[in-house]
Amino acid sequence: MKRKSEKSGVGVIGGGSWGTTIAQLLARKRNRVILWVRDEALAREINEKRINSKYFPAHRLSSLIEATTSMAKVADESQVIFVVVPSRVFREVVRRLGDFLHGEHILISATKGIEDETFKRMSEIIKEETPVKKVGVLSGPNIAEEIMRGHPSATIVASRFELVKSKVISLLNHRLFNVYGSSDVTGVELAGTFKNIVAIASGIAHGKGFGVNTFSYLMTEGLREMKILGEAMGAEGDTFISLAGIGDLIATCTSQYSRNFRFGKALSEGLSPDEALKKVNQTVEGIYAAKVMYHYAEKHGVNLPLLTAIHDVIYRGLKVEDAIEKLTRVPQEE
Repeated sequence: MKRKSEKSGVGVIGGGSWGTTIAQLLARKRNRVILWVRDEALAREINEKRINSKYFPAHRLSSLIEATTSMAKVADESQVIFVVVPSRVFREVVRRLGDFLHGEHILISATKGIEDETFKRMSEIIKEETPVKKVGVLSGPNIAEEIMRGHPSATIVASRFELVKSKVISLLNHRLFNVYGSSDVTGVELAGTFKNIVAIASGIAHGKGFGVNTFSYLMTEGLREMKILGEAMGAEGDTFISLAGIGDLIATCTSQYSRNFRFGKALSEGLSPDEALKKVNQTVEGIYAAKVMYHYAEKHGVNLPLLTAIHDVIYRGLKVEDAIEKLTRVPQEE
């Protein structure tokens, strides 16, 4: 089914914490939002009770948000669609969505991750699995709980199409949520992925009772490695000192709401990676990013000590204490 029609709404694919938050942000600008969720029970809860009890039991959702389990409905009633699902299922979901899309749609990835095996970014997967050419990515220091509480925040939309950037800015920009444009899609996606790995290290440090000196050290090293890897892949260096880079890094490495931070903290308490993930009980993108980024860096001979240490803690049984010891011996450039 591929047909053009009048589009009266904006679509969001994914009813997790960030997908729900984006839907609420869109509704705040008086947009009618069609929110796709997998579970019929969740769709009923949102439509009838105006809450998403798993993620935001204390926040009432706008009456302009309509939840549905039909991707066809989202595609038929929306020109702009935000895709906000975990990276592990991103290709599967986008492939299904692609059956209902045509060339006039605009797709925005708000997923921070890289596909395992292929090392494809989410925007690349969209282009492979759908007929959509006008693609963008959304990334920045966006802790969902804080945004739902109305705390001021900002983000970046990156695309090679000016139309995509202007559309997203008009849909989301608000006095409490500033949206800036960028043309560096590669850099914005990689920054949003790599910062999750650094946040795990930050959570470990917090759990061990270390102070701001340690946090500063880890974030500086994380930013250095992020920039090295990003530039090796063709990203612009300035992207990593923007909201998408250092901005998101600071937020994710310091917030108790960050899943990756909480995962690292659980590791510091002696839990295994599987136990720590169960304790967080939500998707932790840094787990998968560490694996994918490590193998890419290894294949291309890029030395990234922080990335290697976190990878080895998760996948090779390296003790947290030994990882910290390794990181404190990372040589710094003068």
